[in-house]
Amino acid sequence: MICNSKINTPEVNNWRQSGQIFLWRYKENLRNYPGWNLTADNNGGRSLSDLLDRMEKSIYPCLRTIKISKPDDKILKIPNNKGGRAGWYSPNTFKLRYVNDNAKNYWDFEENGKNLLLSVNKKELSELKKGILGILKGCGDYSIGPDTKERNNKNIRLWLWWYVR
Repeated sequence: MICNSKINTPEVNNWRQSGQIFLWRYKENLRNYPGWNLTADNNGGRSLSDLLDRMEKSIYPCLRTIKISKPDDKILKIPNNKGGRAGWYSPNTFKLRYVNDNAKNYWDFEENGKNLLLSVNKKELSELKKGILGILKGCGDYSIGPDTKERNNKNIRLWLWWYVR
């Protein structure tokens, strides 16, 4: 079952990923490069934006697995952490959960070994969608997520980077 409710939303369940989506986190220089990093090629960005649209319209909480590509040297040079040579890792699996909650803020990264889950509510889902659309326009070098200096799973930000073709 793809959605974590008893009633699946066909629009979310029928989504099919295309293109490449890159997600990684640095092991080094975390003071200057905290949180997760994301970029996508045009097809991947459009595909992810389509999923976010479908989730946003859902009246039920949903969960989808997103295939992640490992960033290459060209992509790692965009943030330029240690000239693109800083240690990093990507999750083996990345799941996005829409909690369909109207709480003011809900942004939660759960890392379990090499598996990553990001849970968001409607407000944060909309912010994520704006960020993905920004990547498609060549925008980047900014982060989204909670505005706090306290570090825990709920306060990990997501850095968005433009895609180098």
